[in-house]
Amino acid sequence: MELPPVSILSPLTKSLDLQAAISPLSSVVTSLPELHEEPPETPKTSIGEEIHLPYSIHAYRTLQRNVLEEPTAQRRLAARNHLPKRQTEERVPMDVKEKIKLLSKEVSSLQRIIEQSCCALSYCVDAEHGKGTRQEAEAERLLLLSCEKKAALLKELERLRGGRSEEPLSSPGGQLRPCHGSVTISEIRLPLKVDYVCSTILETGPAGHYFVILIRYGAYDVVATPLASASDAQTGDTIIFPTTVTLKDASADFRIEIEVYSLAQVGTALVLDKRKSLKPKITPKKLLSSRKSSVNSPAYSPAVNTPLRSSNFLLVGSLTLTLESLGKLKFPLEKVPFLSPLEGNLYLKVQCQSHSSVQRSGFLTMFEDVGGLGAWHRHWCVLSGNTLSFWAYPDQENCKEPLGRINLINCTSAKVEAAMRESCARPNTLELVTMRPQREDDADSLVTQCRNMLCFTKSWLSADTREERQLWMDSLNQVLLDLRTWKKSPGKLPSRDQAPPAVAAAH
Repeated sequence: MELPPVSILSPLTKSLDLQAAISPLSSVVTSLPELHEEPPETPKTSIGEEIHLPYSIHAYRTLQRNVLEEPTAQRRLAARNHLPKRQTEERVPMDVKEKIKLLSKEVSSLQRIIEQSCCALSYCVDAEHGKGTRQEAEAERLLLLSCEKKAALLKELERLRGGRSEEPLSSPGGQLRPCHGSVTISEIRLPLKVDYVCSTILETGPAGHYFVILIRYGAYDVVATPLASASDAQTGDTIIFPTTVTLKDASADFRIEIEVYSLAQVGTALVLDKRKSLKPKITPKKLLSSRKSSVNSPAYSPAVNTPLRSSNFLLVGSLTLTLESLGKLKFPLEKVPFLSPLEGNLYLKVQCQSHSSVQRSGFLTMFEDVGGLGAWHRHWCVLSGNTLSFWAYPDQENCKEPLGRINLINCTSAKVEAAMRESCARPNTLELVTMRPQREDDADSLVTQCRNMLCFTKSWLSADTREERQLWMDSLNQVLLDLRTWKKSPGKLPSRDQAPPAVAAAH
């Protein structure tokens, strides 16, 4: 058995390197960049596909009949008109045996880190060997993170080996579910009590309390912030953590657990004279002469057989982040001890970005106001992202600006539904209502109504068949659901006194 080094610097450095090497969330934890999600690109039509685009109503309807009769042709057009894959296809999970193997390997790596951390901390017997220093607190932080992550991994392994499945991805009854998205946590600030900060300013020597925050997401993902103390407070009484955590594939019902830990160091044990150390200084000569052994027998060190222990960090506050936390900056902490130096709240910024990828295109006939008279005009419509754009012909999509756009962020309809026959007699018509601030040149018409400095616009879109209308309604409702779930669209349902009156019946 090899003799470990006397100094704590060597094993502590190795432990920190191992911890950085195995962290599975290292790719999503940064200190500076914020979340930036590129908008989904509109699929471009190749030259070969442009030749087969329908240039007339008769050609388009013939193509649609062929699609219904030939499933292979329908699969070819599915790349252009589709809902997100999570609703049409089952996710292919990782093989359970392979996942158990990977998690078991990570548990073994964490076990080695725990052993090295305990070995390093066992050398902190006096001030000369790091007792009461920041290096000792860093080792305690590493031990805390490794133990918590190992416990979460063991729990997940128990679930996998027991055959217990996770929650189903699809909702029962074929109902629409919000898309997944990215969640970013940044600008974490931890305020301290004023009297505690004032007392630490007058004291000299090492810090009395160290703080670290653990961020938990999912079954076993655990991220720790850097170590901080009252001396790191940048605004007098608030500690600012530079950590930014991005969860790239979070469901709409996500739950993120945040835990605040504190380490209190004993001041009397921080500054000790060499002659008054708690334990005699261990030298290689004394270590080898402490026991009688043969030449082939290994050297003995009390640090080698040091029993494993948990970290001395204590939980002093916790909170849970959900989708309802969007827009908030101040969060009260739970389980805060009365004598804790924490003020009792935690400040952080939560941002999100939806991964909505609904795409649909096709011919729709739109009702328009032409000189005070209602008229129906046929357009090539493309739904991409939050916008429904329309052109006169399909070949104009890639070379001309659209004739108009409908921003679904401004939609006030709770749900896109079929138009009532009492209002619109044209079959296979759906209704969409949007709202925007009123302009000076706005006036009431067949499709618009101005009230309370707001202008409401009612759009009637008619499909060729009932099946096409249902597909368009499903796509539009999915976009609205994703918008209102992740972006909290400012467009709210108008009250009864603001509801636009029914447009004159169109025939």
